[in-house]
Amino acid sequence: MSVRYAVYFSPERTALARFGARTLGIDIHRQAAAVEQFALNAVSVADFETLTAKARSYGFHATIKAPFRLSSDQTEAELLDFFRAFCANATPALLPQTSVQNLHGFLSIMPAVQPDRLLRLERAVVSAFEPFRAPLTASEVDRRQPERLSERQRQHLDQFGYPFVFDDFRFHMTLTGRLTGGAADMALHAELQDLYARLVPEADHPLDSLTLATQPTPSAPFTALMTCTLG
Repeated sequence: MSVRYAVYFSPERTALARFGARTLGIDIHRQAAAVEQFALNAVSVADFETLTAKARSYGFHATIKAPFRLSSDQTEAELLDFFRAFCANATPALLPQTSVQNLHGFLSIMPAVQPDRLLRLERAVVSAFEPFRAPLTASEVDRRQPERLSERQRQHLDQFGYPFVFDDFRFHMTLTGRLTGGAADMALHAELQDLYARLVPEADHPLDSLTLATQPTPSAPFTALMTCTLG
């Protein structure tokens, strides 16, 4: 079964959501409808489209539970029911002092710190949805390049299907593919941060909803299947 699901933070109808959609050129909440990307000075329209191509296929989001195939003993209807119930009982968190940052060569929106409530929510999601995840195939494990992971990350990969959870979790909303590190990249970073500061004037954002996203085939973009308010 090639369908994959993921639990995202992916805001709707907010300045943050609009900024993400305009950066990536897609709206995950409108069946991956195309959105006109920003026209920037630091990079051409064609190069910016290429630079954001991989991130665009996932939609504007922060990963809370990484993409997974559904376990053979679970159904989508059961997953949806569980998702609704989980969100109804979950506690919202805060994303303080967000900005455009460089995370391992990728430009992303990140908070200045990760509050305890955010970390507790991530841990709860990762653990609670684990019964719905089918085991990774050998090829899926290989794609994670386990030889390049720490021992703890390899244990996470084995246990949860994703290496960057719990102590290795870094909240981020990816905006670009990997940069080369040249002067043009620094100009792009500065321009996107300036746009972000002007178009998203509130730097603090509530993480008050979760989105269950789905990808029907490996070549299709992720789309929002359901978004629920927390609490």
